[in-house]
Amino acid sequence: YDFQLISMPKLNGRWATWNKVRAIYSALDKHDIAVFIDTDSWWEDPTQSLEALMERWKFHSTASMLLPLDPPGQPRANFNSTNTGFWMVRNTTLSRTALRALWNCPHAVAACKDLAKGFPHEQGAFSRFIRPLMREWDDLVIAPCTDANGYWRHWKCKGAVVIHPWDCKECVVPRVRDWLVR
Repeated sequence: YDFQLISMPKLNGRWATWNKVRAIYSALDKHDIAVFIDTDSWWEDPTQSLEALMERWKFHSTASMLLPLDPPGQPRANFNSTNTGFWMVRNTTLSRTALRALWNCPHAVAACKDLAKGFPHEQGAFSRFIRPLMREWDDLVIAPCTDANGYWRHWKCKGAVVIHPWDCKECVVPRVRDWLVR
């Protein structure tokens, strides 16, 4: 395993969250699998191995990517609600092609242009333009939001494994502090 805290330069013409696409792509230069979590996310139990999580979510040896769902009831702008706050990406031709297509989406696809700066940014671009090209469960494994996206206050998605309080940013610092003290 290797851990990298990556500081990316400010992007001109794009929301900063687009940087994760470049960071994941770069990590694949050195690793067979890259795992990315947003800065407002953390593991509920950091003692769980990556292999155990891959088995839990059935991230099989030929799958290229794993991302979680967002909870039901997302705004229409969030398309089919794949959340890009947590990724597992295997170094495959398909994953590299998908990441390049995602990065190029605002320039290559007219309907994607507004997502460079507008919500839901790279998440909407992935869900709308990349995810439909991948075969779910073969190429793209979808982790349930109850496990891999959410937090203790959310009615549907508690984030049992990956905590991601996307709509409660003020919760992050006190909760991580308490988590570290445990």
